[in-house]
Amino acid sequence: MCEDKTIIAPIELNFLLFVNKIYNKTWYSNINCENFYDHFEDRLELLWNKRVDSLITDRTYVLNDSLIKEDINELINNEKAAETVVKEFTNLWGSLPPHGYGSLIERICGGLRIEQIKQIVGTDTINIMITFDSIPSKYKRENPKYKLKILPYMDFLKYV
Repeated sequence: MCEDKTIIAPIELNFLLFVNKIYNKTWYSNINCENFYDHFEDRLELLWNKRVDSLITDRTYVLNDSLIKEDINELINNEKAAETVVKEFTNLWGSLPPHGYGSLIERICGGLRIEQIKQIVGTDTINIMITFDSIPSKYKRENPKYKLKILPYMDFLKYV
């Protein structure tokens, strides 16, 4: 029996990774540390787990601007800085390269043969979420009950 696999690059998770990269100064931005709330990393981990759980239970993979705004308001204490981060992410995700990073990731990973995908995630995983960067080790990366794995797109590049 062959089960269908769902492969998505959820904007909610990728947005949180993007904010984390700005906070850790591994992505160029004019936003500085005092614009982030105290206990940023704990807040981000809670949001990450909340978004993963929501994606699993709701099975809704549609861009929801209100979630982005909700998350940024939990992480950044300055409205102008928050708007800048959202704008920078929107530019990355929707415009660079020509059709956006999100589209590029889904095209690369969605074009693989099922045998290649099984080599990456195993035979038991049917729900795959792809991120544009590596995932910090303390963040939720899988849920065996829902046959879910969250992986950076780099794991898929060996087959492209």
